[in-house]
Amino acid sequence: MPPSDTVGVAERLTVVTLIVSGTVVLATAVLNTRLSKVVPPEIAVMLRLVEEGADAVVGSRYVPGGGTVNWPIHRRLLSKWGNRYTGFVLGMKVRDCTSGFRAYRATTLRSADPGSTAAEGYAFLTELVRRLAVQGAQVVETPILFKDREAGTSKMSGRIVVESMLLVTRWGLADRWRTLRSRRRR
Repeated sequence: MPPSDTVGVAERLTVVTLIVSGTVVLATAVLNTRLSKVVPPEIAVMLRLVEEGADAVVGSRYVPGGGTVNWPIHRRLLSKWGNRYTGFVLGMKVRDCTSGFRAYRATTLRSADPGSTAAEGYAFLTELVRRLAVQGAQVVETPILFKDREAGTSKMSGRIVVESMLLVTRWGLADRWRTLRSRRRR
């Protein structure tokens, strides 16, 4: 698959394009490309949370009040357990690291430098939220009801799943190694 056709590259380019002057960047392009729908009141909540001090807001399927509609069981299991694995391995409190429905404070997003991420699949979203967490950004989640696309096909593939699992595992091991090395130096 050529790099220009990969999910992460497209999302990275979209997010980089969205970094404009101003205070808030609403990154809904990922959802739009999937032809999925989130109701407008959730957008207002996300913007309000940024205005109230959050550096980033993730529209989450996995917090109370969130969920999915019209997803086959295998997709729900893959997403939910993949996010649990990610949270455990990376020690992150964000429950939905792969949600593409987000709002960012523009300065926070710039500091995360999404144009320099390495992931090509949905792991791009995990890599970005991981960078924010490492920087100490205040990342909050708000519930969304994620409705599956009404047209088009999923870009989820075995290659994307493997990339995500390998990257998350590599990042987790690297984080643990850094922690151990810093403890030994003390």
